[in-house]
Amino acid sequence: MAEPQPRNLVITGGKQPSQHDTISGPLKIPFVATPLGMMVVIPLIVASAALAALGLYHVTMADGVYEMAKARIVADAQLGRQRALVNLNQMSDTVQAMQAWASRIELASDPAAIARVLTGMAVDRPGISQAYIGLANGGLIGVTHSDAGTWQVLRVQPGPSGSRRTISDVRPDGSLVEVKIEEGVAYHARLRPWFQLASGADGVVWTEPYRFSRTGMPGVTVAKRIVGADGDVHAVVGVDIDLASFGTLMHRQGDLGRNFVFDRNRNLLALPRDLMGELPASGLPTGDNLRDPVVSTFFRSIQALPDDDEPVFSRIEIDGVVYGGMVSQLPIQQGPTWYLAQVASRDAVLGMMDVAKRKGLFGSLGAIVIGILAGLYFANLLGRARREVENQRLRARVAEQKAQELGSYNLVRMIGEGGMGQVWIGEHRMLSRPAAVKLISPRAMAGVQPEEAAEIRKRFEQEARITASLRARSTVELFDFGVAADGTFFYVMELLDGMDLRALVEKHGPQPAGRVVHILSGLLGSLAEAHDRGLVHRDIKPENIFVCRRADEVDVIKVLDFGLVRIAKAPENARLTQAGMINGTPATMAPEQAMGKELDGRTDLYAVGCVACWLLTGSDLFSADNAIELLTKHINEAPVPLRERNDAIPEELAILIEGCLAKDPARRPPDARTLAMALEALVLPPGQAWTPRRAATWWA
Repeated sequence: MAEPQPRNLVITGGKQPSQHDTISGPLKIPFVATPLGMMVVIPLIVASAALAALGLYHVTMADGVYEMAKARIVADAQLGRQRALVNLNQMSDTVQAMQAWASRIELASDPAAIARVLTGMAVDRPGISQAYIGLANGGLIGVTHSDAGTWQVLRVQPGPSGSRRTISDVRPDGSLVEVKIEEGVAYHARLRPWFQLASGADGVVWTEPYRFSRTGMPGVTVAKRIVGADGDVHAVVGVDIDLASFGTLMHRQGDLGRNFVFDRNRNLLALPRDLMGELPASGLPTGDNLRDPVVSTFFRSIQALPDDDEPVFSRIEIDGVVYGGMVSQLPIQQGPTWYLAQVASRDAVLGMMDVAKRKGLFGSLGAIVIGILAGLYFANLLGRARREVENQRLRARVAEQKAQELGSYNLVRMIGEGGMGQVWIGEHRMLSRPAAVKLISPRAMAGVQPEEAAEIRKRFEQEARITASLRARSTVELFDFGVAADGTFFYVMELLDGMDLRALVEKHGPQPAGRVVHILSGLLGSLAEAHDRGLVHRDIKPENIFVCRRADEVDVIKVLDFGLVRIAKAPENARLTQAGMINGTPATMAPEQAMGKELDGRTDLYAVGCVACWLLTGSDLFSADNAIELLTKHINEAPVPLRERNDAIPEELAILIEGCLAKDPARRPPDARTLAMALEALVLPPGQAWTPRRAATWWA
């Protein structure tokens, strides 16, 4: 939300005022910004927009809504076609699964076990009324869907005077109980059309549609033969599809119209039974036998059948109501090609348009009401806001001023945040001198265990005292230290204009040997003073070393973060670190530091070697997926030689750096000053020397 303007402010044409400009005069408020203006203008704008939208809808949107409704009919038809194909193709898949299973079993085995498997294969397949295995001796074993909606076991056993047909229920324990037995039945599986058709074909076969003798409804049988090792047909598996039931399943809630399936001979195959009407005495139903006049009329109006995936559209009119429909192919997998007809009334389209009109009208009226209420609300809110704005601004300024004051410094902008607190750019209120302010506020310590909080405060105080006591040019300079009224610990140090060594290499790549020698010399100057006082930094890393500008000087080195300093060989009770804990950065940690042993200045020299490796090669000494693995490498693993990482590194410089990286502190340089003298004595190739002119050019 924009900050309200003061009441004595007037802005006219020309340059906009800055935050330091002073402008006076009466505040001129346009009418639209007044409460009365908002009460009038906002409802007018909203009402005008709503009326314009209504007009635009009547002019241009009606056709769009009609096309949208038509597209929905087409999409609904395509969805119905896909639904039908999925269900029909499942029939071929079911028969193939039955054939694969029956080929591996003994067909004369337990009928109850066979029935359970057949039931499992048929139970989730819409339209299947029977699933069975026809045997070579003319017998049959299968399951049939009863009128009560349950599955029963059907067995046909041929005999000399006709076949015996038995229908059984399955008990909970899996055994069969006979419920109906018929003797002398004139049934022989091998004489059935589906058995004979499948016996002469390799794959799945679909019979021509016919009337089921048991129900009298249209149906079709899908079958596949089982061939034994002798090459003879041992059996045929098959399923009966009740097409009338399948037609009922094709109709779902939300469908726009009626769906039905027919074949190339115009035989009606699938339609809900309540629309079917009286069946003919023989043969399959046609359009003349239907109870539904819409389906019957549309069926007779179909002139041509589609030859490909493109549907054929047709239009009829009954009692003044216009209906439209489409016919599309149903190419069944491993089966015949049937046709799906779908017809819907034009009222479905007009009904969608009417709904859209009503929604648009109600939406516009609602928008007008909301606009009027919004105008009243914001007018009232504006009046109260104008009375409160000056008090709010005054309180905000006072609160902001107090929040941004710390000692003699105003906090301007936060530039960093870490485990030890925050770092801000600050400005001395009297001297206008910029500085970096590091602080730990009580809010930052919320949720921290008391013991941990006490250690952090002690470490913060120690960092301030130690940094203030060091005078080396390469050590960051400390200006002030204290505790604010709200308990915030802070100290103020010089603000550096530059970047840390991590950012230097990430942005500009590995550095020339001469510049690395210059940086290390500055770093070692700071460490030499600290080591002379018996202090070990313990956290020398690229992020804690800055290369910066200062007035007309460039490439000035500054060492930061003395928060982990330990007094070498101090009594155990004088250490801030608890027993058993390790502090430092794993990427640059010396082996003895990682193992919790006694430390001295040579511990920092190991870290100096790690920093030099980063500067010269652009990569850390070791890399690992976690801290434990990294510390283990520092303790046990020999690093890759520097010249194998970068063959441009002078050999003498590589020897000095690798000496710092010795696992045994006794094999490292004895102190920082000795190492600095050795670096200064190096004679580098002219191309890698780092001269003041080259440094000035780089910074420019």
